[in-house]
Amino acid sequence: MTLQQQKDVQPWYRQFWPWFLIALPATAVVASLWTVSVAVRSPNALVVDDYGKIGIATDKKKQRDELAAALNLEGTLQIHSAEGSEVVFMLSMTGDYDSPPEILMLNLSHPTLQHLDRSVELRRLGNAWEGSTPPLPDGRYYILVEPEDASWRLTGE
Repeated sequence: MTLQQQKDVQPWYRQFWPWFLIALPATAVVASLWTVSVAVRSPNALVVDDYGKIGIATDKKKQRDELAAALNLEGTLQIHSAEGSEVVFMLSMTGDYDSPPEILMLNLSHPTLQHLDRSVELRRLGNAWEGSTPPLPDGRYYILVEPEDASWRLTGE
């Protein structure tokens, strides 16, 4: 028996290639189990099950946007905050409304994390509206300003 023949008679579990070939599907199985665990632990709050209601709501939102445009409403939102203290919002708004509303609602929506959304009541102080909220985490927010009766709305980022 030669040296080459002795090398070939090693058991399969002592060879490199069988373990390499086993590792490929094993890695896929582990990755899929991890993906399932992530999906179960953090369900997607962005998925809705009633698209008909969304279509109706979208039409109502469009009507509210059109009313804001017809009233020539424009607003500037200033945000003031100090490290660790409340965030103060100051809204200046112009438009062709008969009498300015006493209270406006400011909704701050995080694009992906619903638990970071905030709703702030802005009270009228002269020609501006002011309100405050606890500190906001850093990030991007969608802004929605509307009166209490939700007859019109202004949006932004």
